[in-house]
Amino acid sequence: MNTNSDHKHQSHGGVVCPNCLYLNTQLAAFCADCGAPIGMVASIDPIQRIQAEGFAYRSAVDGPPRFIIAFGIWLLFSPIVIATAIILPNVIDDFPYVALAAFFLLSTVGLAAILWRKIANSIVKPRPAGEGITMFFVDLGIWLLFATIPMAVVIIPIYLLSDKILDAVIFLLLTLPAVGSTVMLYRTTKNYIVKSRAADDRVSSSVG
Repeated sequence: MNTNSDHKHQSHGGVVCPNCLYLNTQLAAFCADCGAPIGMVASIDPIQRIQAEGFAYRSAVDGPPRFIIAFGIWLLFSPIVIATAIILPNVIDDFPYVALAAFFLLSTVGLAAILWRKIANSIVKPRPAGEGITMFFVDLGIWLLFATIPMAVVIIPIYLLSDKILDAVIFLLLTLPAVGSTVMLYRTTKNYIVKSRAADDRVSSSVG
């Protein structure tokens, strides 16, 4: 026998998402429209739990403002930022040089990725018959010409700081989660403040 809650969230053999009211199939684990977890094991299954947590994070930065979500995000991510800021300078010797090496290492990887994507695009992108090889070498020549200076600017310091590369990799592995956490905190707080003010303005307008 179905309970009142079952009647509320089920319709014609489907499951209505409590977040957006979209009608999903009976066995859906996540809403096909908004991605909210609606399955019985969505928060228990190890793989589905990751997707459920992702929905919670997206709701914090894009969804309707909820104080409890914003507060939870701060409790979750702020310790990472604070601990990294306090501990990292004390556990890595020659911290400024390591940070500089990490910056140039990350820049080198970024430039290499851009150059690779451009070359790969030249290979894959359809060309008129007989022009594929020609345009590929034209693109390659242009990129080698304009990438030489920026690549040298980031590679030469890496060579000069070669004894710091391993420390720089460790620095990046510790720092990037803190950077991501900082962005998450900023987006969550901004979303909560801006959308809360917008909701207050709508209420004021309707009352007025």
